[in-house]
Amino acid sequence: MNKALADTGMSKQAGAAGIRKFGTSNDFSVAIGRTTGALRTVKLVVAGEGITSEDDQVYVPAFVPALAATIQRLKSELNFLKHEELFVGLDLEDAVRRLVNGVDADIERACGDLRVFDWGPTTDDYVCFLLPLNGRLYLGCYAVESDRVHGCPVVPYDLIQTLEAAHLEMSLGIE
Repeated sequence: MNKALADTGMSKQAGAAGIRKFGTSNDFSVAIGRTTGALRTVKLVVAGEGITSEDDQVYVPAFVPALAATIQRLKSELNFLKHEELFVGLDLEDAVRRLVNGVDADIERACGDLRVFDWGPTTDDYVCFLLPLNGRLYLGCYAVESDRVHGCPVVPYDLIQTLEAAHLEMSLGIE
């Protein structure tokens, strides 16, 4: 089964209360609920923790193009290894904190290049990055209010496939 459609809890085919989930909860997943007017419930989970806990209602006309732009950027523009030398010897928490604190011009450039999921109010409580660490790619998230870092290793293909499946669902809607 395509990992983007894998599930740990709810089925893509018939989730609880019409929720469809893409990805895996212990890595990265997107759960999409029903539409209410121009709003739709979207829950993002990274390493088992929700990053949309404060506001999981997205304004569909703005969110769908933002999601499409993220997918396109991940496919064509993002060079995951471009900033690897800035994080040599760091663990995920230290690397994320280094980006969040913006210690110099190189780090500030890396922050802009590696940031993902900057989608307005739905993700404003977290600052997330794709980080090349020790030969692997990690999705690291910084919780602005609690000053906490969490994340997990990701495979670029699986991440993109999960986002594409969510984008298709958002574009078509749940019947």
